Amino acid sequence: MFLSFSLRVLVDAEALNMVESTGNYTKHRRAPLVVPVEGGFEIRYVPAVSGESLAHAYQAILAELAKERKLPVCERCATGEFLKHAEDEIFGDSEWEKQVQSYAKNKDFHSAEKTLITNCMVEDVGGFLYTNGNVKRTSRAAFGYMLPARDFAQAAAVEPQFHVRHVPSQPERGKQMIYYVETSSALYVLSGYLDICGVGCTSMIRRECLQDADKRRETALKALVLMLANQLYGAKRSRFLPAWTVASAVFAAAKSPFMVTPGHVKDYIDETIKRAKAYSKNFGDEVFIYYYIREGYDKSPAESGGEKVAANKLGQIEELAGMLKWKCS
Repeated sequence: MFLSFSLRVLVDAEALNMVESTGNYTKHRRAPLVVPVEGGFEIRYVPAVSGESLAHAYQAILAELAKERKLPVCERCATGEFLKHAEDEIFGDSEWEKQVQSYAKNKDFHSAEKTLITNCMVEDVGGFLYTNGNVKRTSRAAFGYMLPARDFAQAAAVEPQFHVRHVPSQPERGKQMIYYVETSSALYVLSGYLDICGVGCTSMIRRECLQDADKRRETALKALVLMLANQLYGAKRSRFLPAWTVASAVFAAAKSPFMVTPGHVKDYIDETIKRAKAYSKNFGDEVFIYYYIREGYDKSPAESGGEKVAANKLGQIEELAGMLKWKCS
């Protein structure tokens, strides 16, 4: 089961992804966006949140949820340090880590991958690259950059906010400290996928699934839903917790990779359903569509997508965790 998704999220006064500081000025991340204009297209530099930032947040939630559910998480991932087992210097002294190194040295890449994912849920889902041993696992989850929706790109704004720190009770400490932090407001599009049936199974040499694979898949899905439904991503949340609303969302679950239409298209939910119909007709694969609409969508998607396309409306995004069923071979 392959789950792809795209959401339109209205976010105000956020500092979710900051880049370099120049003196007392901290800049918001920006990225180029191609927007249609009369007679063609133009590039606009807009506020953005990187896929790396989103992936970090997802793995942090996954690590905590895995520990609660008694699933294994390695020492570094448990503390939010997602260096993974990239090189020998990062490996610890546990017996299973020594086994991974031994398997890799003897070119038994399948056993190396299996041993590592057996002992770390985060690296099972988030992937790793052990450079000293040439053992690789592609992440089962992927996130793109959060960018303003193209049809509302002109409404995205970045504005520096003035702040001051001072200690009036201790005048000997000197002057006030003045600093600026750029904040942004935009209707963002957030897209990605989770390869549910890839969780809990090896992939580098051959496919072999772990005994607790279904529990791992359920945990990976719940971590994703928690993140998307509660806006649990981004930095500087302690003083710049943004006002946010999920305006609309679409999810598509299929046996083979089927990507939803990103939310940059205004009628992206309808477009996803239409594409799912064509996909099912030509590839013979059943597609399950789940969509959520709060506001800002001027027409209702079809309630039924066709013979092999089921379109289900979600009252809340959290319902997806209980509605989505999968059968992995």
